[in-house]
Amino acid sequence: MDKLGINGVQLIAQIVNVAILFFILKKFVYKPLLGMLEARKKEIEKGLKLSTDMQAKEEELEASKVKIVKKAKEEALIARRETLAETKKQADEIVKKAETEATKIREKAKGLYETEVKRMKLTMDEEIEKKALVLANSALAKLLDKDTRVKLTQKQLHEI
Repeated sequence: MDKLGINGVQLIAQIVNVAILFFILKKFVYKPLLGMLEARKKEIEKGLKLSTDMQAKEEELEASKVKIVKKAKEEALIARRETLAETKKQADEIVKKAETEATKIREKAKGLYETEVKRMKLTMDEEIEKKALVLANSALAKLLDKDTRVKLTQKQLHEI
């Protein structure tokens, strides 16, 4: 081996050094490094599983949200319909009340109108009677004497 330039003692020493270095690295570096890598691998798997679970939970929540929104829209639509129905009912009641009041006002106005017409008729009749009496007295004054006129007037008043 000397011819090849290899020293046997140094070769054995190098082999022993590499074996010792390998043993030390295996014992103090490789095993803890593998343990750390295994722990990291488990953490990553746990994180992936958690991520998958969260994604499933998110999809579930999204589906729940869609259901809740749909239900809220349906409830809002029902509430709107009920409100519209109630509003229409109240509007109908108000219109009915207004029509009733309008009818009462018309009847009252009609009664007042009829009363006023009767009063005016009586006033006109009285005026006509007065004018007729004046005319009659004027005409009688020209045709009859005073005593006959007084008797006729008293007779007419007595009959009225």
